[in-house]
Amino acid sequence: MLAAPPRGAAVEEIPEPPDDGSQHRRSIHAQRLLSTVDAAGLAVRIYTAWMRIRYDCSKCPAYCCSYDSIAVTKRDLSRLAKHFGVDLEIAEQRYTKVVDGEVVLRHKKDEIYDTACMFLDLKTRRCTVYEARPAVCKSYPEFPTCGYYEFLTWEREQQGDEEFIPSA
Repeated sequence: MLAAPPRGAAVEEIPEPPDDGSQHRRSIHAQRLLSTVDAAGLAVRIYTAWMRIRYDCSKCPAYCCSYDSIAVTKRDLSRLAKHFGVDLEIAEQRYTKVVDGEVVLRHKKDEIYDTACMFLDLKTRRCTVYEARPAVCKSYPEFPTCGYYEFLTWEREQQGDEEFIPSA
């Protein structure tokens, strides 16, 4: 439920539009109404509630790290090279490969997803280069929800097991 505007907030009183059938006047009235402090506050509260993150990576077995294509830019490579204290060329050779013309992170064997990003700690299921991770990892999942996390949460509730990991 949305909270009311704070006490003492400036709320502009907008009179009802004249009922003369003028579409233009109704449009102006609507614009004035939406530009009030109250309406702006309401819009901000709705947007903030919608944008609130509704997933918890610490409760996920790192599904996103199992994606075949974890794209890496030159900037990402530079960050990884600096993190490991190696030249850019060495970082590119050690940590990436080219698949269908795209530079992606290398994978390693994983018991849960068959393969996963080479920087995933398979025991803790956390990123070992978190501070230097690629931009695509920083921006994932791009939205306030994660489809896999929602599925995982639902499946764990159905199984009655907070540690349950569905087989692939």
